[in-house]
Amino acid sequence: MKSSTRKNKRAVAAEYALEKYARVKGVGELPSYDLMDETIIDLLTDLRHFSAAIGVDFDEVLRLSEHHYEEDHRSPPPDVTAQE
Repeated sequence: MKSSTRKNKRAVAAEYALEKYARVKGVGELPSYDLMDETIIDLLTDLRHFSAAIGVDFDEVLRLSEHHYEEDHRSPPPDVTAQE
């Protein structure tokens, strides 16, 4: 994990989820950071399918996610390395 990723609690949680997703999909270990785009795209696509199946407006979820992301960047992220 990149040191910049380790310092952001949300990024750590997302990486953990992506690792689990890659294993469930049969990819095994996550690809290198340079090649991770495809796994993220697959996860987002599967989340879109899941959202449709349960009646969640995925585009609205993405819009709200963008808002949360922007809010997070207005304040410094928590440093999770201090807990290690």
